Amino acid sequence: MSLPSSAAADVYSDSARKASYGILEKMGLFLAPQFLTPAECARLRGEIDSSPTRPTEAYSPSQASPAPNAKFSSSLDHDISPASLEGLRNRFLALIPRLEKHFGEKLELREPVGVRTYGPGGFLAAHTDCINERFLVNSPPGKEVPISRLRKVSAVIYLSTEAHKPGPGRHCGGPLVFYGLIPGRKTRSLGLPLRAEAGLLAAFRADVGHEVRPVLAGTRYTVTAFISSGGSRRLRSSPA
Repeated sequence: MSLPSSAAADVYSDSARKASYGILEKMGLFLAPQFLTPAECARLRGEIDSSPTRPTEAYSPSQASPAPNAKFSSSLDHDISPASLEGLRNRFLALIPRLEKHFGEKLELREPVGVRTYGPGGFLAAHTDCINERFLVNSPPGKEVPISRLRKVSAVIYLSTEAHKPGPGRHCGGPLVFYGLIPGRKTRSLGLPLRAEAGLLAAFRADVGHEVRPVLAGTRYTVTAFISSGGSRRLRSSPA
């Protein structure tokens, strides 16, 4: 892997970042810069660095249940303190009214908040965060529905900044890239990258295709939440 060239550094300028955020907002994303302060991001990064870790469990197209899969993802989940997780959960809960207005749906936060890092080479293959609605339509009456089937909105808070050079709170590479935001057969495979900025919250519909491209240097720190439909279908407490 190689680091970005100096010619590519312009994509990390304030003006370029602001322009790309504007494009993604027009495509339907909800973006909240400075959702967390620099001090909050630094404190969380420090706690994450000293916390227990485990390989990320994620669905891949060939799996019926979540499990570590080196071909699909390379990242670590972190067990930070219950107090910090509760604080982050409360921040997401307070945001839900704004997300409901933006996405036009009744929403609930039913899954635990997750904390994840991607080191050099870390990635997540292209996927969506929910199952096609046909699953719900064809489910037998009374059947318990895994929470992951009801995800409507995915949200991520960046705790580090994607930059030209790595350093404290900065990483190279690892953009979150979205697919299918531009209608049309010829444009559905066009990837639109979101360049991370510490403190930024980004939320998007869970059925939007996306991937995390490989990190080139440094560590990419994120907090994630999957926000579900506010419906009353019976739920299992863990994905299946």
